Amino acid sequence: MLELHRQHMQMTEEIVNAIQHIYHLLPSQLNMTRPRSYKRAVLPVGSYILKGLFGTATEDDLQPIVRHMKRIGQGLSTLGQG
Repeated sequence: MLELHRQHMQMTEEIVNAIQHIYHLLPSQLNMTRPRSYKRAVLPVGSYILKGLFGTATEDDLQPIVRHMKRIGQGLSTLGQG
């Protein structure tokens, strides 16, 4: 019984440490909105050319990442609350 309690306490400490590491990886404010000075091209041909030549990401490529980061931030905030 004592061994189970010790393992429980050890796992709880490891989970808390892992959550702290995740918090350090994320920006302090998870704000994924565009700044007001953000300008979009009338024809997004330039981003597709750059993607083809240099492998840079287009706005469409980044949308799944943005959604995933928002979900991680929301999940962490609910974990932090209790």
